[in-house]
Amino acid sequence: MAYLVDRAFSAPAGRDIPDSFVAASGSFNLALRNADAAIASDAALRTPFECRQCGEDIDIENTEGSVHLDTDGHVQRLAPNMCEDCLNADYTYSRVMNRWLNNGSVINVRDVGPCTEEYAQENNYYWDDDEDEWLSTPPPRNRLLSYSANPFDHFQWDSRNKPNALVFGVELEMQAKPHNSAGQQALIDTLGGSVGEQFILKSDGSIGYGVELVTMPFTLTQHLDGSGVPWKDILNKVKDIAQAGKGTDTCGIHIHINKKALSALTIGKMLVFLNDRGLAPLITTIAQRPSSSYCGRSSKKLTDGTRSSENRYDIMNVSVRHPTCEVRMFKGNITLERVYKNIEFCHALVQYCRQSSMRTLTDWGAFSQWLTAHRGQYPNLVRFLIDSKTVGFRQLARDSRDGQVTIEDR
Repeated sequence: MAYLVDRAFSAPAGRDIPDSFVAASGSFNLALRNADAAIASDAALRTPFECRQCGEDIDIENTEGSVHLDTDGHVQRLAPNMCEDCLNADYTYSRVMNRWLNNGSVINVRDVGPCTEEYAQENNYYWDDDEDEWLSTPPPRNRLLSYSANPFDHFQWDSRNKPNALVFGVELEMQAKPHNSAGQQALIDTLGGSVGEQFILKSDGSIGYGVELVTMPFTLTQHLDGSGVPWKDILNKVKDIAQAGKGTDTCGIHIHINKKALSALTIGKMLVFLNDRGLAPLITTIAQRPSSSYCGRSSKKLTDGTRSSENRYDIMNVSVRHPTCEVRMFKGNITLERVYKNIEFCHALVQYCRQSSMRTLTDWGAFSQWLTAHRGQYPNLVRFLIDSKTVGFRQLARDSRDGQVTIEDR
């Protein structure tokens, strides 16, 4: 239309157009141009917009739920560029950040809600490894860590020990006394919370209201002299509020031996020794409990030292994926000498199997003679065997009573 008006008001050849007519026609032409622009604008507004996420059209007549998101996730008062379906499927609104977040960048913080990890770090939110979630504040120290917790999450390897040192980590299961939630909390509080001095406290569903105390690995000497784990202080604190042996049959002591200190041959010998039928009475005496579904025994051969245990509840669990051999045979106990006895036995087991030939490996008499000769290194184990009137240690018992030898003699 504008084009025709312009042509109509072009001057014919050889003729003049009156000024008054030109002025009038110019105003009319301008009005028509403005009308054209309005029509074009209205047509543009009625043209569907494209969703930047899915590429589908957003009908201008039905924009409810659709928004215009800028690159930072803020909603702008502009024509929509995000349809409702894509917004709900791919984005989450963060109240604390006051913007929409792509779901790929969203974390959820307890008591705060959705935000980005960068925002969480800037605001000093706390990642809880045990509960596998973000928290707005660190968890209290007086709650148990999860069953999967590892002391290495909280402590460093002791620099006094080489990576292949013969070191032992201890898992001591205890039930609260009284056996209820209040008793359990008292036990946790008495031990100083979930992270103590070279140990952590974990939950374990098999023991009910109680704790599983798990230590860092230390040498036998470091365990006995208290420079590794302060056993004397720990057990003195819990003696009246916990039980692990008498009064319960669900608690055990598991001792992890650093596999880097062991050859496959030594591991194979240890398996043969612990599972030998002829040595079963001796092993039961030292363990202070028979075999069970939690510490099963079955015949083993040397080559078993090169592979993982078929059952993780074997008397000694070996896994090619884990850095330790786990001796699971011991009944729970919170008596200092009994904890020491168990660690001493594991040390003696390694040393005897290293030195023994296959001919004498499962000979009860050979083991008792070897242990008697090394009694100064294992005083708690030898004293226990004497007090238990164990065959092979009766002469030593008589000699010690007569004053001819002492248990500490090497």
